[in-house]
Amino acid sequence: MSELFKNGILQFLKIAGAALQQTSYRVTVLEEEVPLAAGKLGGGPILFPLVLIIMLLLLAGTFVTLYYFRCREYRRRLTELGGKGCGWSVKKLKEMIAEREWELAGQE
Repeated sequence: MSELFKNGILQFLKIAGAALQQTSYRVTVLEEEVPLAAGKLGGGPILFPLVLIIMLLLLAGTFVTLYYFRCREYRRRLTELGGKGCGWSVKKLKEMIAEREWELAGQE
């Protein structure tokens, strides 16, 4: 190995050793107990039922909204076919559309 490389390694080891000697850690020991969190965690027994009710209401609202859009889509299709879109039953609307399409196919 060349002298330059050896000197470089020695210099690096000296600098690393000096850096390690200057690094010191201070450990603090707490003699008394310190509470990590004051009060109840999670809001107590009232929070869970409230959150559950809110989640169920959101879920019901989502289903009602999806049902409304589905019915509106079928009513629009029935109106396009020349029928009268009435009611909010998806099953009945599907049957009415099928009947109307069958009637139109028979007329052609």
